Formats: sequence, structure tokens, C-alpha cells
Amino acid sequence: MHNITKLFDFIFYGLFPKTCVHCDSLLKEGEETLCFKCQFTIISYPFSWGISDKNYITNKFQFRMPLKKAASFFVFENTSAVQSLIHDLKYKGNQNIGKWITDFYLDHDKKTFFEDLDLMIPVPLHPKRYKERGYNQVDVLCQSISGITCVEYGKDAVKRMKYTTSQTKKTREQRLKSMEEVFAIPDKKMILDKNILIVDDVLTTGATVESLGNTLMKNGAKSISILSIAVKM
Repeated sequence: MHNITKLFDFIFYGLFPKTCVHCDSLLKEGEETLCFKCQFTIISYPFSWGISDKNYITNKFQFRMPLKKAASFFVFENTSAVQSLIHDLKYKGNQNIGKWITDFYLDHDKKTFFEDLDLMIPVPLHPKRYKERGYNQVDVLCQSISGITCVEYGKDAVKRMKYTTSQTKKTREQRLKSMEEVFAIPDKKMILDKNILIVDDVLTTGATVESLGNTLMKNGAKSISILSIAVKM
């Protein structure tokens, strides 16, 4: 049976070879999603996954909303391997990237980050955007983290009620205005007195996460933490 499986894999990957999502080179044995050359170019988030006055993300949200702690797997740069990962995850349906990140980058030291968290909530998509894409890009990542850390995954704990466009070219005032009353909590009991982790793909201006975090706090959450796949610094 094992030999039959190996033969099937040989035929399948001969017809549909796996390539690196960044440089398109054929993946060799032991490589997955990214070739080793591209993987070595990735810049990991350089700050503490714990509470630290040098944490870029917690400093970013200072005076905007109270944060328990925050972390990111990678630093986002244009034309980088990380950008290609995010692009494939969001627009090409490559949801396995979420599991690949946890398999390769969620080491023992990072797992302690999740120890005192109760509920993990993804930044939700508007129903229109969800219908277009067919999935939330951080869903598999959250499922994988939940399976490893036992933090409950509240996939439907928050609903996005307002369709918004990109925040990156807006002023702070415009961002705050566009994010008013974007999110709703269907069942407040689900978040009441919970230490909540918001999970997003790329943290840029932070306006969306800020709006979601403040909505959760106003509706009874005990604390807010943030985790992103990548952060633009």
C-alpha cells in the first residue's frame, strides 16, 4: 500500500509539480510552500512575544486601546517572500499556508504567549467579501493554533456589519470614521470576561484591529491581545 501511495504521489507531482510561492522554482525534497533559499530571506518579528516596552505593536497601540500583549510571526516588506505568502493565502486559496506557519514557526518559546488567553477571534470578513473569497484567510492558522494551544477558536464570535475599503491611504481621522460601528457581537456571553486574542493577516495602520478591540472591550471582554501573520513597520 505504501508503495502504491508513493507511486501515486510521483505521478501526481510529476504532472502538477509544487513550486515556491515566491520565486516559482520547483520545490525539492523537504521543502514546502517556500524553497529554503526564499525561506531564509524571511524577517521574523524581532520583538518579544511577551510583555515588553520594546514591542513595536504594543507601542503602536498605546493610547489607542488597552493591550495585554501582542506579537507577529513576520515583518512585512514589499516584494518579499512574506508578501508572496500573504498574497497566495488571500487571493489564490492556498489556505495550507496557515498550517505551514504554525508547523515551522510556532516553537516552544512562542507557545507560552497563548497560555493565559481564553478565546481567539479572527478579524471577520464582511459577508460580501467572504462570498467573493470563500474563506477567511486566517481560518486555518487559527484552527492550527487552537489545536496546539487549546485556546478556543471563536470563528463566529464577531460579525462584520459594514463593508470597508483599504485603510492604508486614508488619514487617521478618515480611518476612524470609516471603522465606526463596523463590528457587532451576536452573543455577548461568548466574550464576557474573556482574555481575547485578535488574529489578523497583516497589521498596517491598525485601524481595523483597533475598532474590533474597542468593540470587544465595550461589550465585556476582559482583555485584548493581538497576533498577526506579518506587521508592516
